[in-house]
Amino acid sequence: MSLIPMADWRSGMISMSPALAVFTREPVYGQVKTRIAAELGHDMALMVHLGMVRHTLAALQPLVGRGVVTELWVSGDSEAVECRHWASALSARRRCQHGDDLGSAMWYCCVTHLNVGRNVIIVGTDIANLTADYVREAAMMLEEVDVVLGPCEDGGYGLIGLSRPTPELFRGIPWGTRHVYERTLDKAEVHGYSVASLAPLWDVDNAADVVRFQNTVGHLGPIDSLRYALHEGSHAPFGPGRKPLVAR
Repeated sequence: MSLIPMADWRSGMISMSPALAVFTREPVYGQVKTRIAAELGHDMALMVHLGMVRHTLAALQPLVGRGVVTELWVSGDSEAVECRHWASALSARRRCQHGDDLGSAMWYCCVTHLNVGRNVIIVGTDIANLTADYVREAAMMLEEVDVVLGPCEDGGYGLIGLSRPTPELFRGIPWGTRHVYERTLDKAEVHGYSVASLAPLWDVDNAADVVRFQNTVGHLGPIDSLRYALHEGSHAPFGPGRKPLVAR
């Protein structure tokens, strides 16, 4: 049973501070959006990563100061200047991801909150249609179930929320494949966890997703560079007068 009281959704407030953990990567050239990099080059991959983080922070902004404890969990250096800016935008504490894979990193995050009786929701920064209301809906569902999932069209999930420890859901999952959501549901059923699924999400993982985002949501970066890369199939420059972040 959850230790967090029901939320007052009409006021937009959540009464006892569930945790919202935003998972992202430090923006290091050559180390982000590898599938996009393979199609459009590392300059474009970095631009898309930066654009998607900005998009996610803007989408979650209505939650700031509204009864949600926000944290930015960084793969890489959480002290990097960009990560500091991102955390500041959400009034979030900066944390470093720990673990050998995504599952262990997410479980480490969940345990830090579940151990003190706090529900936790994890989201990524590559989801095109994530909104503050979507997160609020997840928080409300966690009052009734053990696990909430925001499934992605590609077979993964872009949100997971827990109201109790469920370590099995983070082990033996083929991360980065189209089987993630299905395998997670299977494990939840085997171990007797109650699950609620939200409406489908879609993430920006390849060139086609970038085109879809540009056509339906908005721009991810300097439009001339994006057009050049997407239409010419070339590794576009990072943008007029700008240099990519230096690889370590």
